[in-house]
Amino acid sequence: MSKTWSDGLIEETREVLNCQFLPFSDFIHFKNINGGYGKISLDNLVAGKLIIQDKPTNIETIYNTHDELIEAGWAID
Repeated sequence: MSKTWSDGLIEETREVLNCQFLPFSDFIHFKNINGGYGKISLDNLVAGKLIIQDKPTNIETIYNTHDELIEAGWAID
């Protein structure tokens, strides 16, 4: 059985990714089910670009869909 976030957290993540509500900062912060942390710039999110920047390494990973991002273990933090 693979690890996964709760249904509630996944739904909240989808709401943010769909711009249903946005934070009052320049970034949306994420955590990964495997222990990592990342962020997406608000500008990229509004432009439809799902680019998560890993916080410790600054490596960027591009996701094509919201489902792909969530299936990779990411959720809002």
